[in-house]
Amino acid sequence: MSGKITPASRALAPQRQTVILEHLRDKGVVSIAEMAVLFDVSHETIRRDLKVLAEQDALNLVHGGAAGFEGEEPPPLLRSLKGKRSLTLLRPV
Repeated sequence: MSGKITPASRALAPQRQTVILEHLRDKGVVSIAEMAVLFDVSHETIRRDLKVLAEQDALNLVHGGAAGFEGEEPPPLLRSLKGKRSLTLLRPV
């Protein structure tokens, strides 16, 4: 997924979190700054999303973003995203 989400199509928290996990699965790490630009939301909004995902054991919080679990089997939430495409509501412009 590339491109910026327009304000008119800003994603709700569960949609953002799904896309964050997809980026994490693809890249291994995500940054707060990158996700804030992608979704056109504040850094604090992304921090809250990452905190929720960390509480679900879906990722590890690191300074400035999040990282996947190294050397371990991915958590169930992340495994369930494998092979799924991004939500159609989050189509880049």
